[in-house]
Formats: sequence, structure tokens, C-alpha cells
Amino acid sequence: YEVSQCLHAVQIYMTHQLHNISWHELQAEMRGARSVSQLQQAHQTYLNNAMERLLLGESTRAPHEIILKIFKHVTLFVKLLQSAQFTTDLQGHVTHPHFDKIIQRHEDFTKQAVFILKGKTATIFLTSFVHSHYFL
Repeated sequence: YEVSQCLHAVQIYMTHQLHNISWHELQAEMRGARSVSQLQQAHQTYLNNAMERLLLGESTRAPHEIILKIFKHVTLFVKLLQSAQFTTDLQGHVTHPHFDKIIQRHEDFTKQAVFILKGKTATIFLTSFVHSHYFL
């Protein structure tokens, strides 16, 4: 559940930043443009803002690196889960041969994703985290 919540929060953040903010800014600038060069400048501003808001700019390197670490933990977690089948022992307990490693990956994930997972709305925490690094 936590992994899904985290990935969903990142998806909502990215969609909101690109579609709801950057796109509306571009439309407003295009409506005010009076020349081709102003349209080109509006488009360039849109691209620059989108790169930063999608954590692909120089000033958003820190949150970008954390998001990449989170995705790495998620990928490794899923690979461990899929690497072997769950089995039921003689006492009826469900086990997995890599259970200890799976638990460790989950703990690593939780440490990295704590800023996304805590609070009422994960996206608010992601947004505030990114902007606190973006405006440093």
C-alpha cells in the first residue's frame, strides 16, 4: 500500500505541475504574445519551467536524486517479491525465501519516502519538499 501511495503521489505531483500549472502559464503567455519571438520566448519559458517542476533541472537535483532512490528501492522490492514463490510450511505459515531482504527493502524505502508517506495528503508534502529545495 505504501509503495502504491508513494508512486501515486509522485504521479499526481508531476501531472499537476505540468498540466495544471505550466500549461496554463504557457496559454496565458501565448494569449499575450504579439510576435513570433514572444511566442518562442513563451515556449522556452514553458520548457524551462516544466524541466524544473518535473525535477529535471539543475536546481532540483536533490529531490530528483531522492525520487530516483525511492524508485530504485521499489524496483528492488518488486524484484525480490517476484524472484521466488510464496510457500506454506507444515504449520500453515506463508513464507518467502527472501522475506528478510524484502523487509529490509521496505524499511529502506520507508526511510527515503517518509516525506511523501506522512501526513493527510502525500502530494502536499512532495510539493513542499520539492519547493523547499527548488527555492534554495
